[in-house]
Parts: sequence; structure tokens; C-alpha cells
Amino acid sequence: MVRFKVSGVRKNEKGAIGLKHSGKWLCVFIGLVLLLAGCGGQNGASGTDGPSAGPSEAASASASDASDQPGQNVVVTAFSSQGARITSFNDNLLTRKIEQKLGIKIDFQTAPSDGAKDKQNLLLSSGDYPAAFIGGSFNKVDQLKYGKLGVLIPLNDLIDQYAPNIKKAFEENPLLKKGVTAPDGNIYALPGLDGCDHCMYPAKLWINEEWLKKVNLSLPTTTDEFAKVLAAFKNDDPNGNGKADEIPLSGYVETGNEWGNPVNFLMNAFIYTDPTNYLRVKDGKVDLVADEPEWKQGLAYIRDLYAQKLIDPQTFTQNMSGIQQTAMNPDSIILGAYANLWNGDVMTIFGEAEDQRWNQYVAVPPLKGPGGAQYATYTEDRMPDAEFAITNKATKEQQIAAIRIADYLFTEEGALDAFLGVNAWVKAKDGQLGINGKPAIFDTTPQSDDWDAPTNALWENMFYYMSKDLYMGQAVSQDVNIQDGNETRLYRENQKYVGHEPPEAERLPDLFIDPNDAQTVSELSTVINNYVRQNEVQFIIGKKNLDKDWDDYVNGLKKSGLDQYLQIYQKAYEANKQ
Repeated sequence: MVRFKVSGVRKNEKGAIGLKHSGKWLCVFIGLVLLLAGCGGQNGASGTDGPSAGPSEAASASASDASDQPGQNVVVTAFSSQGARITSFNDNLLTRKIEQKLGIKIDFQTAPSDGAKDKQNLLLSSGDYPAAFIGGSFNKVDQLKYGKLGVLIPLNDLIDQYAPNIKKAFEENPLLKKGVTAPDGNIYALPGLDGCDHCMYPAKLWINEEWLKKVNLSLPTTTDEFAKVLAAFKNDDPNGNGKADEIPLSGYVETGNEWGNPVNFLMNAFIYTDPTNYLRVKDGKVDLVADEPEWKQGLAYIRDLYAQKLIDPQTFTQNMSGIQQTAMNPDSIILGAYANLWNGDVMTIFGEAEDQRWNQYVAVPPLKGPGGAQYATYTEDRMPDAEFAITNKATKEQQIAAIRIADYLFTEEGALDAFLGVNAWVKAKDGQLGINGKPAIFDTTPQSDDWDAPTNALWENMFYYMSKDLYMGQAVSQDVNIQDGNETRLYRENQKYVGHEPPEAERLPDLFIDPNDAQTVSELSTVINNYVRQNEVQFIIGKKNLDKDWDDYVNGLKKSGLDQYLQIYQKAYEANKQ
């Protein structure tokens, strides 16, 4: 559940964006992206003022009714990151609403998002930390480290006794509970998640459908068909301007965002590829894919595309702004296909998108390679870093109050308040349809169009839980050719990838790494991933020869510490299976 916020409204420092304009929240990413994405039901837990009524109301009573509830009339001290546009946490509509509902007081200490992790680490190392972190950042190593030290308390019993909505989310979304439970059985922290379905298949490729019509070819389904399409884009003047200015395929490379590189989409036609670690599980063993014969075969295919000048040579050196200039070339459309998690990073969809060229591009389905492989990179079983934790500084009453705050943010009402802002959404009207074409749950009409304007209507610290059905419940147009229908377009295009993820037994799950191994695995991960990426480019552009230099490349991986790297992951994999 990597949080890739790729659809939405507003973008914050962590890549978050709301939903109104169907654009991007890269959960992330981006996001993270998400990030990112739960599996809850439409009638999932909801506050009593929330967008839906019915079975969820009883479960939500503890989060939305302050009468006769434990953990009242206490002050919860808390730390959170604070985005640049958030004016205050203590003088904040969301803070006040939660305080009123739960009968508590929250005393926030904040730090700007860019330095929040450092501030969090300083607080923890000094011993002068608050009762709770609500908007912190705890990776799995942090959770195990501070959990074993007793700084973070286990949340299991608190969730069982005082958090019916979190329990409901665990029941509806087993991946969530599995992903937050440490090997010792304890839950030390909780992440925020949203149900952005199309974010879970991030290695996508977008192709100009109008150009396909011009060259009289169908949407490619195999690697051979794709090569034929690119050749036609290069040679047959699909933009009709009489110039040989077409760029058949392009992409970009940015640190922390692997999804702009078309290699990752194309490699899935040869061997399952997750470029965040290049790992898989094979016969119960953690294994690197980037030294397999299928990887070499994939490199040979991509090298041939490059040698035929079907891949933009700027692909491996430019960043996102470079491909944006190509995509939005003012004279004519010159870009045939590009890699990205969603369409709106590269193509301008909103505001200045005067010629609406973005709606000419559709997703290419996972291509079938010569050996029959046809995979789609899948990230729903990944957890983002956790934002919520309770420390050993909290009294019993503060513990109860803190978990009830988290529980409110796991209701439909709480999630929408945190995602969009208090008073920034309303219940959908009869007849309105959501992203997936089903009856809508909420409407974002009340939102402001000024996404950079200062606000105190939300925290924007990434901690809330939206089920898939709630995320899909945003009222949007069903016309995929207008801006308000782009979320619908993304949902429909994403269906081409669903079902092409490898079996669960072959995917490396989200793992807790022993803190004693954390520094080593971090260093090795950086070295090995960089080595793989640098060499894949060298092989593709012809600086290295696949026949002559392959063995040296494989030996270089071993010298980079691959055996130790895989041993650490294998140990974590075995521990997490228990």
C-alpha cells in the first residue's frame, strides 16, 4: 500500500492531493505515493454526521458521541508535522470538531513538514516527547526499535476495547492488519491510507489513441505489437504536420519516483519487476530478479527499441519537467507514449490544458512477452510509514483518548474531514455517481479552488483511513473526456492491469526488518538498486554489451553485497511468516 497520491485535489509537502479535480496526490506518491489503499466496504464505519447511514452507525458511536465515554476531559499532548499552508493545529476546525465530539483537549506541538522527522527524532532521543504522535513518521524499523525500548506502547488492547472503527477496518482489509503487526504480534503504530485503486498499479504506460487510429493499428497487447506501433509512430507522421518530429516513447527519471521510467513497465513482459527493490519470492526464497536470464532478455528487447530510435534518448537523463515540455509542445503533439503512474503528471489536465490533448492518451495493458510473462507491478500490500503512535508518557486516560482520536479518523466522516477539510464536502445527492460508476457517497462541491490558500480546516498530516469504496464514492462526471471525469478515466484504465499481479506467494510482502540489520540493509539497498539502474541504462544505450559484459555485471552484483542483502531479507521474511 505504497501511498501514491495520484488523483486528487491538492498537493501537500508529502505529495498529498485531494480529489476534486481528479488530478494527483502522489502518495506520495508520492507517494508516494502513495502509497497507498484499503479494501473497506461502502457501508464501512462512519461518524453519525458522515456521508452514509446504516450498519456503520452503531460502530461509530464511540467516535462521534462524547457522552459516557472513557478518556474524556483529558488533555492529549501530541506531535505532528505541519504543512506550509496549514495555519494552526491548535486553532483548527478539525481539532475543534474532534475535541467537541470526544470531550477531550488536544495540545499539539508541530514542526514544518521538511524538518518534522528530525524534530521527532530529537524529541525521542531527549526523552521529552508527548503522549502521542498524530502525524509523525515511523517506518517499520522505528516501530520495532521504539516498541522494544518501550517508548511506543502496543495498541492491540486499546484497539480491541476502544476503537471499533479500526477493528472494522482490520476485518475488511486484512492486508492492513497484517502490515501493521510486528513479528512479536504487537501493533506499535498505525499508518494513514486511502483507497486510491489505480495507485496500486503504478508501472503504467500511456499511449496516444488518436495516433493509433492514424497509423491504423490497435492497442498493442504483446511486445512485438508494441514495437510495431512505435515504428509506425516514428515513420508514418501520425501528427500530420509533415515533419519527422514524432517521439515514439519517452519517460523520465527522478529520485524516489520510479514510475516515469518505461523500462519498469516493459520488463514486466519478461519477469515481474518492482523497481523499489527488484525482489520477489521464488520457491519460498527471497530472490533478485535483475540477474535472471529473463532480465537479460528484457534488456535485449529494450536495447533493440533504443537502437531503432524508438525511445527518446532523453528518457534516462531528464526529470519530469523535461518530459512535460515534450508532452505539451505548443506547436503540435509530438509524444506517442510515455510511462507514469497516472496521466496528469506529464500531461496538463487542468487550467491551461486548452487543447485537451491529455484525453487522447489511454493506458497500454500489460504486454505479453515472448515467454508468456504478462505482469503488472502491484503495491497494495505495502504499508506507508505510520503516522500514529502512543508513547509511554501517556496516562491510561490519555491512551484511551488518543486511540479514540485515531478511531474517529477511521470513520467515513473523519476520513473525509482529514482528507478534504471540515465543511469541504457534503453527502452526495441521489443520482450522482462515483468514480466506479456506483452511487456516489460524497461530493466535494464546497471545496475552494485555491489549493495553495492558507487553511485551518484540516491537518493534512496524512493520518486518516479511507476504504476503497469511500474513495470511489466521490461524485464525479462519467464523461472521461472532461476534466471532472478524469478520476473515472483513471479507474477504467486501471482495470487493464487488475489481475496481472503475480500470485501472493511470489510477491515479497511488506516486512519488518530487525533494527540490528536496518543500517546494513539500507546501505546495501542503495548500492544494489543504483547498480542495477545504472547498468540497465548502459546495456540499453549500448555502452555495455549484453553478450560480453553480462557475466561481469552479475559478478558485480555479488561484490556489492547481494548475498548478505538477500540473507537479511530472508530472515525478515521468515520472521514475518510466524
